[in-house]
Amino acid sequence: MFKARKLLEAQHKAGQTFCSNTYVLAKFVGRSIESLARYEQSAYAQRLAESFPYSNQRAELTDFGLWLEAFLASDAFMTHSARYVAIQERLETEEDRETRGYLVK
Repeated sequence: MFKARKLLEAQHKAGQTFCSNTYVLAKFVGRSIESLARYEQSAYAQRLAESFPYSNQRAELTDFGLWLEAFLASDAFMTHSARYVAIQERLETEEDRETRGYLVK
């Protein structure tokens, strides 16, 4: 999507990727994945990210890497990612079904 200049779609996909595995984007741009928030399935997600074969160091991905770093530093993404992590942390301890349902929506 980025290479086709569909930047809004690329932003959306980056957000989806973050929600699928909070470590992958950090790994791609060369950030430490140890410093990210942890929750139940994070050990598995971290192992997957560690084996992720792509990075911003590959010549054909340099432009995407620069764009992604800027996107990850944007207020919109920072707000989205902080909210997502907070919800995941809350789901770890929340036992009320109605509240859990609200958090998952």
